[in-house]
Amino acid sequence: MGEFEGVSAKTWNLHLVHFLVGDIHTLISYIDAFAASPIESRYVLSDELGDGRVLQDPPVLSKSGG
Repeated sequence: MGEFEGVSAKTWNLHLVHFLVGDIHTLISYIDAFAASPIESRYVLSDELGDGRVLQDPPVLSKSGG
């Protein structure tokens, strides 16, 4: 769950607020294993945009603030 922050031709920027299932370690494990993940596990959905996309590259995680 999070907020949409911006979009470019190949990038969506999202501010992740919390996970529905898992924790930060789950997300890191997903990023690490992305190349071996089945295609049905490589997507992101945005209710705000009413759109979803299959990810071609693993997500990038950066953490700032508290």
